[in-house]
Amino acid sequence: MQIELKGIFSVELNEPSLPADPACCCVLMSADIGARDSAGADQFDFYVVTPGFLAKYPEVRWGHAYLHMPEFDWAETKRMLERLVAGVRADRWEDAANQLCRFLQWEFDGYP
Repeated sequence: MQIELKGIFSVELNEPSLPADPACCCVLMSADIGARDSAGADQFDFYVVTPGFLAKYPEVRWGHAYLHMPEFDWAETKRMLERLVAGVRADRWEDAANQLCRFLQWEFDGYP
């Protein structure tokens, strides 16, 4: 099965807007990913977080579903998601989604 990135968005920013300080931010993002031969997609969430943000807010935190980049950039975020999606090899959607879950938070993760 082949999967594809169908779109990315943020509830915090409208593309092409940038955070007030692109080098010091943590932005909640969502990616719609689904089978290439289907119009449907599932939502996967993650944070784009910069070293400047981590330095400014030095708290202990888990790092699952964090994309680290020096400065927030829509094009680079999309490029990294496309690379991640291109590396998924699975026969079934559930297996593909579980591979993506190693890096992203799937909307259906943990459902029976």
